[in-house]
Amino acid sequence: LNHLQELSLQPRLTQDRCLYLIQKIPQILLIDTKSNLTEKIKNLQTLGFNDQQIFELVMKHPAILTYSVDNVKAKVTFISEKANGRLALLVKFPRVFTSSLVRLEERYHYLLQEGFLTEKSRFTENKLRALVLTKDSDFVYRVTNGRMKDYRQFQKDFQTDNKFDDFNEGEEEEINDQFDFDDKEDIEISR
Repeated sequence: LNHLQELSLQPRLTQDRCLYLIQKIPQILLIDTKSNLTEKIKNLQTLGFNDQQIFELVMKHPAILTYSVDNVKAKVTFISEKANGRLALLVKFPRVFTSSLVRLEERYHYLLQEGFLTEKSRFTENKLRALVLTKDSDFVYRVTNGRMKDYRQFQKDFQTDNKFDDFNEGEEEEINDQFDFDDKEDIEISR
């Protein structure tokens, strides 16, 4: 609790906020030193998040404090540089950190291939949600109007071309496939 309260977050974490974070993600208690937590906050600063964004990110998605520095950096770099997404988008929709980088890249490249995105397209919250929250079948049918058979072949080719051996990155939860949307407009991407 003291380690959390001593973090250089602005605004400071009150005891109630610290208890909230612990309740949301008890794994924070397994972080053994303040320096580990501080390193994760400094990493977010280095990646370009301002103090307010870091505070919001930690409060919305406390698990960010349990992910490896490299893992967070890779996803932020992918979304901000490759997919032209703003850091504020990651603060608004931090669930992106629960998805594997392979999944994000794969779906992004599929949208490029199918003409739903271009290299210069700016990522929006709906586009990010389409990459993260939908099941493969929903992604294919509702977002791209494609066929599952074609997407599976794309996945196979993409993994071979990029030599991804492991679909999961170890410390992340693959909770994405349990989300389903009733409203098609929530995840549609227009051409």
